[in-house]
Amino acid sequence: MEALRFFAPQEIRLSQISPPIRPVMEAFLRRPREPAPPPERLQVRCFGYFEVFYQGVPVPFGRTKSKELFAFLVDRRGSACTAEEAIASLYEDTGPEEMKKAKQSLRNLVHDLKETLGRLGQGEALIRRGGALAIRPELLDCDYYRLLKDDLPSAHRFRGEYMEQFSWAERTKAALTFGQQR
Repeated sequence: MEALRFFAPQEIRLSQISPPIRPVMEAFLRRPREPAPPPERLQVRCFGYFEVFYQGVPVPFGRTKSKELFAFLVDRRGSACTAEEAIASLYEDTGPEEMKKAKQSLRNLVHDLKETLGRLGQGEALIRRGGALAIRPELLDCDYYRLLKDDLPSAHRFRGEYMEQFSWAERTKAALTFGQQR
């Protein structure tokens, strides 16, 4: 019956149905459609090496730095950052003369990140407002966030390793290791 709703106009369907069944079919066609189930959340692993999964499969970022930008935003737990803050962390040795090139590179990374998340139906996880970037932590399933909520299994998974491939993550790693949740 559900297929009838999509393949033929309502008038044709009802006219082709025998009169005793017509009231039942009319009620069926007028009932509100059930909302689509919410999309599966991205699974973010911060302990050890940073990785992002969708439906159990690693997310293929177009650029390595796009993945690092996403990690940086995850580390900030929803706090917005400016382009300058992101550049200072992602391009640690950028001098004033290279800033223009770094800003263009960051724009490309943001575009790639937006495209990557959009392809997965997860575009709402990235917030872009007035030149600032952030993520919506509530849209992610993240081991780091669960640890901060005192989730015991997540606490047992933390073995002193946090986003190991990123030097800027050392501060958070130290805070987690010594029990000072940022």
